[in-house]
Amino acid sequence: RQRSKSNNNNNTTSSTTTTDTNKSLLMGYVKDQDGVILGAGSVEDLLSFIEEDDKETGGEKETLVLRFAVTDETKDVTACALYGNSEGVEEEDLFMFRMTQRLPSK
Repeated sequence: RQRSKSNNNNNTTSSTTTTDTNKSLLMGYVKDQDGVILGAGSVEDLLSFIEEDDKETGGEKETLVLRFAVTDETKDVTACALYGNSEGVEEEDLFMFRMTQRLPSK
């Protein structure tokens, strides 16, 4: 089910690695309250931004962005990301991150 009219452009961002598991981002998607996929992509499909990390380490941090659009009917969005090892992925090596955010009403 696709909605054709989009009023708001949104970005969801993710770091390429998780801090607690040290796994790489494999793919991500965003869906609305009805389960409609608003945006999805593998790590190769996401927009990449390199920014300076904190002043203590002096390193760089890569941030990946998934662009998606919502309509006036969208009440909340759930962002999901799948992390794992890019080589020989085994089910026990996978880590799923999920966060739901209610959108402000107009």
